[in-house]
Amino acid sequence: MNVLNKISDKLVRKLEKILDDNFIHYFEDDNKRVNCINIHFRDWDEKDNKYNYLIDDLKEENKELKNDFDNYELVYMNYINNPPDSVPQVFHLDYEGTTISYFIPLVDITDENGTEYIKFLDEKDNEKYFEEIKKLSSLRLYKDELIIYLRDELNLELDKDYKIAIVNCNKYELIKMPYYILHRGKKNTSNFNRIMLNIVFSVSKEYDNFVSDKVVKDLELDELQYNDLIIRNRYKVN
Repeated sequence: MNVLNKISDKLVRKLEKILDDNFIHYFEDDNKRVNCINIHFRDWDEKDNKYNYLIDDLKEENKELKNDFDNYELVYMNYINNPPDSVPQVFHLDYEGTTISYFIPLVDITDENGTEYIKFLDEKDNEKYFEEIKKLSSLRLYKDELIIYLRDELNLELDKDYKIAIVNCNKYELIKMPYYILHRGKKNTSNFNRIMLNIVFSVSKEYDNFVSDKVVKDLELDELQYNDLIIRNRYKVN
């Protein structure tokens, strides 16, 4: 996860106005799941993709972001929210490791509300272990189980080969998440919504099961939902 530059005040005003005028009410209920409102989807028609004017603004903000707009398929733009007292997610790769994501947080990101992720101490290990990380992602492991798996199956030791880090940055700072980052939305222990603009690019044709829903009340990656799967994996039960 890479924290890049702060976006312009002009774009900040646009993003906050779009949210406040159209979508903020979706995030004012008692939902405890990580959820989102899609404002762009690749298969929508022009009428539904009415916020595409943001693309030119976003391209002006950062060269890496512009390069990815120019070279990869834009799948989604959405406002994604991790609400206070949320149910923590299991560790996973987004879309089976086939997408690059950028985030623009509209609040400060701290240890209380930041995304938790595996950070290899040797950058080369991101590619070296990518296929194994894809397998690991499908297991939907808790944090403690993840550490054990990495030790027993891959001979990787916490704090020697990798760290479990939490993204920290100021609001309005652009964050890039490469396709190989194993991560999860941790429990938001702050008292406010952690809302970010999320920009998702497809970098591989291996995955094409993107959903077209505008409102996604549950991104379906929280620990409670995966209890049965985790237990089956743990005890090798069919």
